[in-house]
Amino acid sequence: YYFLEHGLADNPKTQKWQHRLNSLQNIWADGCNLNRDMKALITNSGLKIIDLKNYYMKRDPKIVGYMYEGIAVK
Repeated sequence: YYFLEHGLADNPKTQKWQHRLNSLQNIWADGCNLNRDMKALITNSGLKIIDLKNYYMKRDPKIVGYMYEGIAVK
């Protein structure tokens, strides 16, 4: 499975803001979450991540632009 999701950043300062603003993000973006650890969610679902890249989107604020891109298998 190919995945591309935004989620919890690797920077503690950014994480603080993601946690603070998550409830507002849920309202503004129809249930979208800023602070989900996508690596943990994918791994805990029973899938095995075989390739993972994390990066910040260039044009987005860091609190919404931390990306998880990769491939997972059963």
